[in-house]
Amino acid sequence: VSFLNGLSTVVKMLTGLVSIKVISVIIGPSGVALLGQLTNFSTILLIVANGGINSGITKYLSEHSEEKDKYNLYLGTGFWITIFFSIITGVVLLLGAGYFSRIILNDVKYIMVFYIFGGTIIFYALNALLISVINGFKDYTRYLQASLLGSFTGLAFTVTLSVKFGIMGALISSITFQSIVFLLTLFIVRKAPWFNVKSFIKLYDKATAMKLSHYAIMALVSAITVPGSQLFVRGYI
Repeated sequence: VSFLNGLSTVVKMLTGLVSIKVISVIIGPSGVALLGQLTNFSTILLIVANGGINSGITKYLSEHSEEKDKYNLYLGTGFWITIFFSIITGVVLLLGAGYFSRIILNDVKYIMVFYIFGGTIIFYALNALLISVINGFKDYTRYLQASLLGSFTGLAFTVTLSVKFGIMGALISSITFQSIVFLLTLFIVRKAPWFNVKSFIKLYDKATAMKLSHYAIMALVSAITVPGSQLFVRGYI
């Protein structure tokens, strides 16, 4: 497990290094700053779109991984919480695209980035949910596969779109590649013993939702304070 985690971390570091090098050469320091702003903003929105439950999902699935009736409740409840909050977040992004473009990126010309983000954030959120589920079941082989695919897909998206469309391509790649990775993650888990579409779409339990909500406050505080402070400082500078 340590080896797999280490391999995943090394790959993420290397692909991230190559990505930021390509971006810095193509779009320059100001473009990198804008990309940083959007990355911090998307980090906050992803937590909101997931309802802040991903840590709870991992914990409870780890505890009940041998109890099918119980873990199915967490799968279904987590799915519907994610759907609910990601739709609300997407609608807010679509309606406020111009405002967010001005506040986050200092120019309304990037409004299309937020339209695209609003339309795809549900897949971004579902991918994060699936990763938490894989982690909760300690399915480390599939976790590594999803992690590696995510890293290489992110690199491919970043390089391709940045070279072709410059700063606009870099911004779009940062908020869309996770949506593509969702399809890859779905393909990876399709034969997992715990994966059952009916478990995700049919079950919802209020008591389970309350348990998961305890983790939402912790996640939201972390999401707002750390990326939020970076947004403020970078914007000020």
